[in-house]
Amino acid sequence: MLSKITTPMHVYYSENDWLANVKDVEKLTSEVSNLASKTLIGDKKFNHLDFLWAKNVKKYLYDPMLNQMNKKRQ
Repeated sequence: MLSKITTPMHVYYSENDWLANVKDVEKLTSEVSNLASKTLIGDKKFNHLDFLWAKNVKKYLYDPMLNQMNKKRQ
């Protein structure tokens, strides 16, 4: 079913995420047909809730995500 998604996907993940662990991310990304990027967050302590509330979320997630969007707009 995931192979039918045609929209480019950018996946951000962390090693310390208890809801979407690295094994789950590997499975997901192997099943999608249009993976544009897969980015491991550089902070080893970054977890699922940090994707919203971490003090460093701007550095590790929001800025890189906005950079990717801006590149596509140009």
